[in-house]
Amino acid sequence: VYITCPPHEHVQMRLALVLLFLLATSPASGYHDCIESVEASRRRRRISDPSSSSSQKHVEKGSGVGSKSCSGGLCVGMKGGPHEGGKASYPVAWDRSLSAGTAVRSTMTVPDYPVHTDGITYYIWTDVFFGDAGWGRMNQFVPQLILGSALDGSSGPPDYAPRWGRHETYRFAAHYFFETYNTTTKRNDAHAAYGDLFPAHPGEVLWTEFRIEAGGDGYDVESPRWILSMGVRDDPSRTSTLVVDRPYMGLGLDPSWGHNQTKSWAEDSYHRMCINACWEMYGADDAVHLPSSGASYDLVIEQPRPGAFAFQSEWEQDEGKVGGCPSSVVREQHNDSLQHVQWDISIDPADQPHGRGAGSESQDTASLDLQWKEWKASHPSLVQSFGSDDNEDHRRSVFMESIKSFEVRGGKYVLDETAILTADEFRERGKAACSSISGNVAPNAREAVERPNFSCPVLSSVNIAVLASEKTNAQDEIDYRGTQVTPVKNQGAFGTCWSFGFVETVEGLGVRQGGALVNVSNQEVIDCCPACRGSAQDASFGFAVRDAHPPGRLARDGAYPYRGTPGNCTPVAARRKLAPARVGGCLRVADDAEKTGEPILSALDILGPGAFGIDASCLRGYAGGVIVNCTGEGVDHEVLLVGAGVDEESGVLFF
Repeated sequence: VYITCPPHEHVQMRLALVLLFLLATSPASGYHDCIESVEASRRRRRISDPSSSSSQKHVEKGSGVGSKSCSGGLCVGMKGGPHEGGKASYPVAWDRSLSAGTAVRSTMTVPDYPVHTDGITYYIWTDVFFGDAGWGRMNQFVPQLILGSALDGSSGPPDYAPRWGRHETYRFAAHYFFETYNTTTKRNDAHAAYGDLFPAHPGEVLWTEFRIEAGGDGYDVESPRWILSMGVRDDPSRTSTLVVDRPYMGLGLDPSWGHNQTKSWAEDSYHRMCINACWEMYGADDAVHLPSSGASYDLVIEQPRPGAFAFQSEWEQDEGKVGGCPSSVVREQHNDSLQHVQWDISIDPADQPHGRGAGSESQDTASLDLQWKEWKASHPSLVQSFGSDDNEDHRRSVFMESIKSFEVRGGKYVLDETAILTADEFRERGKAACSSISGNVAPNAREAVERPNFSCPVLSSVNIAVLASEKTNAQDEIDYRGTQVTPVKNQGAFGTCWSFGFVETVEGLGVRQGGALVNVSNQEVIDCCPACRGSAQDASFGFAVRDAHPPGRLARDGAYPYRGTPGNCTPVAARRKLAPARVGGCLRVADDAEKTGEPILSALDILGPGAFGIDASCLRGYAGGVIVNCTGEGVDHEVLLVGAGVDEESGVLFF
């Protein structure tokens, strides 16, 4: 957060000049839990994305965070299985060559979305896991449904490094997760292989299948391979498939494994398997972060020939037996060749907060179809650009996804031309909105003298608290529009959002210093400060304090009107058409570690409007109301914070 100071103002708590909020989030990410070898016990793992700088509290499954928490989730498995230190498992096949395999299938319903998706990671799955071999560990096939910040991809060969993403709506894919021991670092390295990622919607039925095939794995015609598949019932176009030719995706063939090399699924270590199903959830610390409805699982195990082995008749929920988790019922039945394990998870509506999970009010197919027809009728030129039927089908699918994501996000929405863009396409389309401007640099732009970069120091939360304690007229609702904030501006098709964020804080500063509310010139900063273009706000404040003529003063917009593109730096002081604000410095304000927003709220109340960064895709189709679910994937747009309050309907604090 930046706060500007008037010239020569003593740094007492009267620095209430310009406030710039730079709010950057780094999505928490992690792996799902996995199983060690058949001889060992279950380990619960939550491994953060190495590229993430966030620090999220990781909670072991079933431990809970108070009586209402279900962080970790709930699972069902064989009684006496490896997770309990036992040996209960099934043979992979009838014969040692694995030519006649045990078939494992399951179906599950997609639950309704939680009311809030901030801070959550969901992995919902049926899995098959094996014993370890060589330097390999946590050897698990786990096609999964994901939500929130989750492992959602792989770098592919040769390393199969896991990748993470943030998902505000459900996605699913076939997935193989494992670890290998690194003889150099003496640590286990995580790996993932992934099929294609597809969307899923509340109420749909997902199926999962694990199938072993004999007769060739791409390396050895005598070796079997596994086929993992996951899809949507009655929609074959959404089927994710992953072929696993060798254990650990062939990494066990590396010469560094020496006598620990593992080459084929036909090896004894992989002749038995265990089966689990889980709602694996992190950040589900209260009712609003749990799914808004339950789900039903049906696990089916089919023997390669009747009577080949004895079915395990006792299955149980072995995780999530805490007060905050949903209740569930497990039922088992079998004959000589087929076993069904049914797992029904229930959410008591009385436990749900006032509000909605997105699925509870999700629109039916007929309504969505009608909206698609109306949208096409309103956007004939865009429809004409579709070209092929396949492209129109794709855009229709994106359109449906947009509606569902808007419902999850909260607030009102409009189905404009961006409704057929994915979030990534929307970001790409607006990428220039806050980028630096290359080329066409004004030849007489003021050159900065060799000196350290200008930096706005941080105003600590302690000092903010002191400021707040000295303020006697704290406001229940803050709204600076019309008093310290000028009307909304349009930057046009130029990468200049950074300049708007800066000058709009200066406009409010002028009012607090006793001047009139006037539009300050963006163009002066664009023309005269090449280093400011697309940079953090420190550079713009530095320009105003050190390079403006006279120092601390900027032109009015009427004297130096906006063009968008950089041009010659025009001296304005001679015309005496300066804005009233006198900029003497700046400070930053950061949120507290708990992300309560209180330091930002206090700073806004005491210091006035401030600029801050957002993920622009959060505003796609936005038409008013409170956004409750949009953490975003990165800051790429600058806007102005002009107020705060409490939503009367939901009781949610909003900015």
